[in-house]
Amino acid sequence: MRPLEEAFLRLFVAMYGTENQAKALWKGTYNTKFEVVWKQVYEKIGLEPRFDPWFKDKVKALHGFTHGGKEQLVRQARGSDIVSSYTDDEVRSLVRETM
Repeated sequence: MRPLEEAFLRLFVAMYGTENQAKALWKGTYNTKFEVVWKQVYEKIGLEPRFDPWFKDKVKALHGFTHGGKEQLVRQARGSDIVSSYTDDEVRSLVRETM
């Protein structure tokens, strides 16, 4: 889901972002600042931000799941074997979300 979310947010930035964000996209130096862009998304569609309070408590865990922290290592091992440990429901959920 992370790559899809980041692609969505980059698309949003390309369409509605600030001039500095757009320049960084063109230069290839843009780094998604999730808290900032989600706030822009909510402001654009006229909703109250709900992502921010949840996000602040989850940053370290989300980073670990995405970039190989202990959460990711646990998901890719069973004892001393390297295996995927995603359940069928998790795989189906990802397929549903991407469709």
